[in-house]
Amino acid sequence: MPVSSSLESATVKDIPVRPGEKYYFAADVATGGSHPRDVQFTLGAWFYDLNGAYLSYSASSLSKSDIPYEEFGTVISVPSDAALMQVGVRRVAGGTGIGFFSNVRLFKQSGSVLIENGAVTADKIAANSITAQNGAIANLAVQTIKIGNDAVTRHVHSYVTSGTSFQGDGWTELCSVSITSRGGPLTIIATTLPRARGISGNVVDVDFHFRIKRNSTVILETGTEPISIPSVQFGTWSAISVAFSKVDEPSAGTYTYRFEVDVPNGSIRNAMARLRNIIVLERLK
Repeated sequence: MPVSSSLESATVKDIPVRPGEKYYFAADVATGGSHPRDVQFTLGAWFYDLNGAYLSYSASSLSKSDIPYEEFGTVISVPSDAALMQVGVRRVAGGTGIGFFSNVRLFKQSGSVLIENGAVTADKIAANSITAQNGAIANLAVQTIKIGNDAVTRHVHSYVTSGTSFQGDGWTELCSVSITSRGGPLTIIATTLPRARGISGNVVDVDFHFRIKRNSTVILETGTEPISIPSVQFGTWSAISVAFSKVDEPSAGTYTYRFEVDVPNGSIRNAMARLRNIIVLERLK
């Protein structure tokens, strides 16, 4: 409500209130005149019970000189047993300057705390979302159980595009990666592009054996069912693509996962693998 500067004060009476409620009371104030200094403004609140008996008073004061209009506000807390409130703004007499106030306003706050005794659900948030622009989580841990489908993971990986050669002399490491795990399910994915060519005029099937190791422990091996490139021609490269996945559940600790290959065919001496890749995914809890 605009208020003329000729008034010393303005009040509103008999506002129904409840104990614990909070209100924001404000006015736009300014000073001026030939000696604009030492002007004091006061925002006050008086509280009464249901019978109109006076209970208490709270106030906030501002002393300013030579200022344009600016907002002066305070938060009012309703005390216990209060049922009625009177608010007022006053330009205190005795200053040598001239004071002005206008646009006196009172707002009820929606709550005394940010979240009151309940969960915040999507339908209670504008646009059903919290983004980096309108929400923050500070000093709290977000539990996996609160996130749909436990969809929180981290990963480590190794990817090598160049080829490595092997000649049937035992296991050859294609690539490896290390991870410090909290313990629990780890998903290991390994892929490569093996190829071979025949020698000495032979046309043969080339068998590749693959395995994945955690440190020195084998957790996946093709074993008696090797991956084959059929009818490899003399002097001609033939290739296939292979991919493996394995869920491992070690205890907490640091582990190195190795992707290895072996070509047991004694007659084949020209074999290699390119695009060697291993990924370890950990689902966080």
